Order: sequence, then structure tokens, then C-alpha cells
Amino acid sequence: MWISIALWRWRAARAAGRSQVLTTAAATGAWSGLREFRVVHREFEDADQTQCSYYLEPVDGAPLPSFRAGQFLTLTLAIADHRAVSTVTRCYSLSDCPDPRRYRLTIKRLLAPASQPELPAGLASNYLHDRVHEGNVLKARAPAGNFFIDSDAATPAVFIACGIGVTPIMSMLRYVIAEQPLRPVHLY
Repeated sequence: MWISIALWRWRAARAAGRSQVLTTAAATGAWSGLREFRVVHREFEDADQTQCSYYLEPVDGAPLPSFRAGQFLTLTLAIADHRAVSTVTRCYSLSDCPDPRRYRLTIKRLLAPASQPELPAGLASNYLHDRVHEGNVLKARAPAGNFFIDSDAATPAVFIACGIGVTPIMSMLRYVIAEQPLRPVHLY
């Protein structure tokens, strides 16, 4: 019975969230299409340098629309190799609380599986780790996604994550620390 109630609440929230996300995007000045962002800082988050955070500021200098903690940016990358240029599109979770000056993405380098080294490594993540540095410009769509924190501070927040899946959770945790410091939080 509890599962049925939880499923019903999730479906209702999801349906409400879709229309709210559309209205919020228009109201907050989210852009359509691609917008250019300069990498103003990048830093590795682990000793093995497999996870790197990129701090992005808009090239046009205009304010950034807010986002809901847990959402993502969609990057469009022009990746050149010795044969041609490929356009690759990837979504990466925003990994900080909303900031009107910049966005932060944390991206894990995807290697070929150890058990199957003949498979290719992640094209976009390796390009970002190896070729994108401070000063480079990336193109991104406005923040999007229906996986975000419930903003009701009276509801305890319970997070379950593993590996790089913690990235959107970090955005949510940073949001709670900044905006709702008394909210009960549990991270597993």
C-alpha cells in the first residue's frame, strides 16, 4: 500500500513539476538554444584526477537564471580528431547550489572497462578532461531536468547515492546548507 501511495505522489509531483519547470524557465530568463560559457576555473576532486569540476561563466556577461538543485546542463561539444570534427551532446549534473554568477559541473573521466579494454573510453568526458582548460569556451543549453530537491524545508531530505551519481546530490546538499541550514538531511 505504501508503495502505491508513494508512486501516486511521485506521478502527481512529476506532472506538476513539468508545467512548473516550463513556467519557471520562462519567468527566470532561461535562454533557448545554446549559450557560450567560459571555463574560469577547473579543479580535480580526487587524487587520481578522475573527477574534475568546471566553473562556467557566461561569455555575454548577462545574469544566469537560477536552477533547481539536482538539474543538469546539456553541453554541445565539437570534438576533432585526425579524421573529422564530431558534434557530441552530453548532459552533466550541476554540482553546486544556484549562483547568479556561474555554474559548476563535476565530470568523471570514463575509461574503457578493465574487463573489456577493447571498448572505447568516454569520448566527451575524456575530451573535457584532456582538452578543456581555463579560458576555453563551451556551449550549453539552459538548466533542465525533473530530478531536483523538494524545496519544503519541513520535509527531511534523504539521499542515497553511489560513485559519480552523488553529483546532483552534492548540488542538493549545498542548496540545503545555503538556504535551509536547519533542515534534517541524511546521506547514504
